[in-house]
Amino acid sequence: MPALPRARWALPAAVALLCSGCGGTKTTRFPGSKVTLRLDEYRILPRSASVRPGRIKIVATDTGVLTHNVRIQSSSSKGSPVVYGTTPTAHPGQTVSAKVTLPPGHYKLLCTLGNHADLGQTAALIVH
Repeated sequence: MPALPRARWALPAAVALLCSGCGGTKTTRFPGSKVTLRLDEYRILPRSASVRPGRIKIVATDTGVLTHNVRIQSSSSKGSPVVYGTTPTAHPGQTVSAKVTLPPGHYKLLCTLGNHADLGQTAALIVH
């Protein structure tokens, strides 16, 4: 009967090993001052981006079938978010951009059209 005790921990160990990368979002590092994003239904890709502080150009290409935009705002949940900038609305196949000056910190990127952000069209921007 020694196989039974081994079986008790074998399955949980296998699940833990398989899920060791679950829930993590890979951050794409942009070495210059330009962050390039792809917008579609209902995503902003990459889901997490990092860039140096200072004057930053956000470039977004709409690869979806609906119109989208990108707002850059504070990620704090306390009080109203501070809006640093918003791209113009991009139509399918169009590329738009906005320039913002950001100090080190964590920011939220989201589409402000319709309920796109509620449907998951958000991303994180880490400035450091």
